[in-house]
Amino acid sequence: LLLLRAQHTFERALIEETFSVVMTRQQQQRDEGDANIALIQVPIGDSGEHVSIDPRNLSQTNVEDILGVLQSELAPLRVWLECAKAYLAEDNEAAFLEIVGSGCSPEIEQYYPNDVYGRAKLLCCSAAHQVNVAARLRLGGKGKGK
Repeated sequence: LLLLRAQHTFERALIEETFSVVMTRQQQQRDEGDANIALIQVPIGDSGEHVSIDPRNLSQTNVEDILGVLQSELAPLRVWLECAKAYLAEDNEAAFLEIVGSGCSPEIEQYYPNDVYGRAKLLCCSAAHQVNVAARLRLGGKGKGK
């Protein structure tokens, strides 16, 4: 945890460089002129600020950067799941699996000991994805637009 906090200062500068930090969802939507997009909000510690991630731009964002933000800010696991699902919606299965895999790792329990429900949702999402993959293989690739 100390190592994680020591990296926090460096990573915060990287976060601010990579993503726009805003105070409210309404301000970000007003700036972009599109009130219909559902931005993913990653809280920055206890500052009251957050990083807004536009799911439409995830295909242009390295999953390692997103994962770094989620880990360094100890983002709620529901935000991890939102990011993973957004990558999957963009047909980026590798990024989806990387985020879900990190969220399902045994060491995640150290950082989120009280979020049993969040961990369970990530595990269920991973399991559901694997079932869908197996079903597509069983059907000979006829699933998901084939």
